[in-house]
Amino acid sequence: MTDEANAGAASLIPEKLDPVRCAEKRLEYSGTVKRQFLTRLADMTESLEGDAEVSISFGRDPSGVFIMKGRASVPVSLVCERCGEPFSYSLQADFSYACSARQLKELGAEDIYDAVELDEFGDLSLYGIIEDELILALPMVPKHDISECSVKDDIQVFGEVKEDAPSEGNPFAGLGKLFK
Repeated sequence: MTDEANAGAASLIPEKLDPVRCAEKRLEYSGTVKRQFLTRLADMTESLEGDAEVSISFGRDPSGVFIMKGRASVPVSLVCERCGEPFSYSLQADFSYACSARQLKELGAEDIYDAVELDEFGDLSLYGIIEDELILALPMVPKHDISECSVKDDIQVFGEVKEDAPSEGNPFAGLGKLFK
């Protein structure tokens, strides 16, 4: 199936494409990336609970830079850091990239966008970009909402701070003797 035939249709997102050509034609894609293509994301979660839903549009920004903007979402299962139990999480990522590093440099817009990396044939691995963005959107400390977690707020202990802790002096004072 050609890019033009797939553009705008709710189906599978193409694995590879020419981003500059897509931007020139202002193509849009909406569809899915099957979970078997998201192996790195699967390794970083408890499980993938479905396929990734993706929408991507190509075009030009007001300064003339060819751009790709998109949104990806996938239901995953993560392990709560408080209680150690798995929970469902809707992982979402929004992203935008410049389609041409050369054009980005020529227009002086390197600080606005990151450029996509193309393979030796000038194609973009779209699945790789989507998976990278979903990985970056993973929470640093996954945990249930406190109302759903089996470890309640009132039984968590984080330690106590002594109000009038005696001053123990400089812990490095002994090092001064070594340098004399």
